[in-house]
Amino acid sequence: MANEQILGKLWETIQSRRSDTTGYVGELLQNPFKLRQKVIQEAYEVLEAHQARLTRLETNAIEDEGQKGFGVKHHVAAEAVDVLIHLYILLASIDVTPDDVYAVLERRHAKWAAQAVAD
Repeated sequence: MANEQILGKLWETIQSRRSDTTGYVGELLQNPFKLRQKVIQEAYEVLEAHQARLTRLETNAIEDEGQKGFGVKHHVAAEAVDVLIHLYILLASIDVTPDDVYAVLERRHAKWAAQAVAD
């Protein structure tokens, strides 16, 4: 599956689970405080995984690929996925779509590209 398609599938999954208040997505959507806490928690965890990766790079340590089958690099990626999932749920909670986010990203990219040409 293409990279951009998996984000679309994630959004579709969240949308399909919105009304199930007994499920994880529905539960978070019903509890904005808990949802915000999860986003903060997951952001913190990705930062901690990032620090572990930097520490390993600074000490020239070899990643322990035997640790639960994954190394530190994979841990950062896995934590980033958790951030994306919870960010998408947060977006859904206030009816902000990925297309809304992409539109802002496109405008910023155009601005950055124009600045790079001017420099």
